[in-house]
Amino acid sequence: MTSTEAPASATPATPVPQSPPPAPAAVEPPPAAEPPAGEPAPQPPSQQAPVQPEPAQPEPAQPEPTLTLPDFDPQAGY
Repeated sequence: MTSTEAPASATPATPVPQSPPPAPAAVEPPPAAEPPAGEPAPQPPSQQAPVQPEPAQPEPAQPEPTLTLPDFDPQAGY
């Protein structure tokens, strides 16, 4: 991308028509990428956040329940 921008900068100087399109196009992608990235980012994080907490809880929950189950099992058996 950097190499494309460098040549593009030198090229726009000569081709004025191309300069405007490249400039807007370059400006649009970043902004468009930012908004989409921002929106998807919040959404994925939201989903990931709940997903991570869930898996995180299940993991610790498993060890805890596992210990509790064995504890209760012996006690219940007795």
